[in-house]
Order: sequence, then structure tokens, then C-alpha cells
Amino acid sequence: MKQTFMKLWLAVFMVAFVSACATIPAPKSLSEQIAYGYGTVAAVRQSAAGLLERGQITVSEAKVVQNQADVARQGLDQARIALTQGLTGDAQNSLTMATRVLTALESYLKAKEDK
Repeated sequence: MKQTFMKLWLAVFMVAFVSACATIPAPKSLSEQIAYGYGTVAAVRQSAAGLLERGQITVSEAKVVQNQADVARQGLDQARIALTQGLTGDAQNSLTMATRVLTALESYLKAKEDK
């Protein structure tokens, strides 16, 4: 009974979460995109931790994900600093690099989750 209740609660939560995400506007400014990137770094780290707890990735794989998340975070830090210095082109380049790393990590984790 308790397990059924938890599954039902999780399903309701996921529907509400997905609905809420659909109403969040996409980041437009460079500053908003950088902030969104920081949120994605946190989500990637949490996802990797969850997969590790469930035995869907190894400790070694989790370490690689964390190291790559560090690389993305450094890119976002560089983008933020460049933006505050008025170096918009440099900020965009650093953001693009960080976003590519994060996209690859998200794809990797999604593939592990689906197994």
C-alpha cells in the first residue's frame, strides 16, 4: 500500500513538474544563459549521484562525470567574468564550450538512466 502511494505521489509530482517546466521561458540574455548553465551543472551532478546510488553507473564513471561538470563550471565562470568585463564574444565562446560539455553529459546520463 505504501509503495503504491509513493508511486502515485511520484507520478503526480512528475506531471506537475513537467507542466511547470513548460511554463518557464527559455533564457534569452547571455547572463540568463550562464545562470541556466549553472543550474544544469547542479542537475548533472545530482543525476550522476542518483545513478551511482542505484548502481546504474560505477564510481569511476561518476568521477568522470563530476570532472567534466567541473570543466563546464569553469567555462561558465569564464563566461561570467568575460561578460562583466564587457567581453561579450569571449563570454559567448566560453558559454558555448560549457554548453557542449553539459549537453554531452546529459546525453550520457540519459542513456545510462534508460538501461
